[in-house]
Amino acid sequence: APAASAREVAADLDEKSLFMLDASSHDPETAAPLIQAAAGRRAGVLVLLPLTRWKLRDQFAPRIPARFCKLAKPAKHRELLRVLAELPRMPQPPPPPPS
Repeated sequence: APAASAREVAADLDEKSLFMLDASSHDPETAAPLIQAAAGRRAGVLVLLPLTRWKLRDQFAPRIPARFCKLAKPAKHRELLRVLAELPRMPQPPPPPPS
């Protein structure tokens, strides 16, 4: 099989990228622009939420379709590794319509 081109590797890396946000020092309003920027680039988004903010967990979700997971903090090692392995393999949602 032919070797992958640099463009193919770059595209694959873009789709496999992951944005992890520790929301300990964020509220939903300050986290939203960061999460939206990552979701807009089609990166997988993982939000680590302290238990004190767990009731607000739905407010930390991206507003556009995205590969997204949230974990309570402190996250168990096995659970964190599972999510890190699953996020890049989740199906990519269709891109958002142009504004």
